[in-house]
Amino acid sequence: MAPNYSKHKDASQASDRFIQHMASDPPPIKFIRSERAAKTPDDSMYHEFEFHIDKNDKKSTKMSKKMLMFENGDAEMWCDWRIEFDDLVQLAPLKTTDQKTNAVLTLFKGKALQHFKEFSRSIEQVNRERIDSGKTAWSEERKFSEILDKVAKEFFPVKHAYRRQCFYLRYHLYISGKFGVREFMARLHRINACIPYFPRKNGVNGRVVCTRLPDDELCDILNLAKKPEWTIKMLEANQDPYDYDLHGLTEYLERLETATAIQAKNASTTKKDDNNNSNSKRKRNNGNGNGKSSTNDNNQPYKKQKRTRCAICNKYHKGECYFKNKKEPPSDKPSNKTGNKFTVKEYAHLMQAMMSNVETRGPSKKTKRNIKFNTSQDTSDDEEQNFNVTALESSDEEIERPKMCNILKGMTLQSKKKKD
Repeated sequence: MAPNYSKHKDASQASDRFIQHMASDPPPIKFIRSERAAKTPDDSMYHEFEFHIDKNDKKSTKMSKKMLMFENGDAEMWCDWRIEFDDLVQLAPLKTTDQKTNAVLTLFKGKALQHFKEFSRSIEQVNRERIDSGKTAWSEERKFSEILDKVAKEFFPVKHAYRRQCFYLRYHLYISGKFGVREFMARLHRINACIPYFPRKNGVNGRVVCTRLPDDELCDILNLAKKPEWTIKMLEANQDPYDYDLHGLTEYLERLETATAIQAKNASTTKKDDNNNSNSKRKRNNGNGNGKSSTNDNNQPYKKQKRTRCAICNKYHKGECYFKNKKEPPSDKPSNKTGNKFTVKEYAHLMQAMMSNVETRGPSKKTKRNIKFNTSQDTSDDEEQNFNVTALESSDEEIERPKMCNILKGMTLQSKKKKD
């Protein structure tokens, strides 16, 4: 059992350790193809080879193959070139070492060509030293493979490339984003095909050629890379990933991916429909939360319901009253800005109350008036007499009149027309 101090407190610590490992020990070939490797080369970087369909019959139909020339690049570009070169060796065919060497000298350019010539001289020197020391000399095929192995190391900047690549494939790959199960497996097989062209690893018996990962390890990589929700569904279905081979596990995860996508699409469609229904209901609802299609206690349609006067504001309106949550109800006092409109009954009642107040004060006292006649000598009997009346003292009615005007200020009489 591991000690407590070596256990991770949460998943973030484990992810941080993987990220640190990736930064310190990067893999030679990452799962996402690099921009340099994905760039389309120019047409001038291709060389065309011609060969016969029948290797033994020189009169057979000729065919041609365009081969990419290699100048400089990363580890993945080197492996891609080596894969195409092996295809050329089989199709041309290139049987002897001299033919292979001449083909390499034709296809190499720049940095790659310089490394090939330099390591060819160094390998010849090492072979002569072996002969002088009494050891068996290397064959031409062995010398050619040694030269290519040294050239490959120049394009693999990391040491122990094979081990780092295997660790990366096992623990750093996840199925997510645009990569589905089919795309994931296609990319995994491509990287696995590049592994034999890695620089040779050191073994017990010297340097050993790197080999592809077997199907069992590819199954483990695919099992660890699947989504967490797929693991739950496999447990619910009582399915063990170790019971499948690589082809069977790939097909099962593809069906599981399809089922998950359909379920997610249906869930999103249902949620969208629910949101649309809720929005439409919200638009149909009025202030008190009852829709236009709702009915009252007597099961009458909304349009045929009888509206009653509001007990708060004493008006007819739809929905909740605006003054329901206010501290004070609307006042009945007339407004000086707009004025309140009174009905005939209210206006008559108001006038009756005002007249009663005037009557309680008693009858008005008569006052004497001073009448002055203006006569002239030129006036005749047919002409009317002009006179001026001057009030000596104002009556009580004249005193009350401006007060009533102030009270009735802003009030208008509203009369309802009788409908015929």
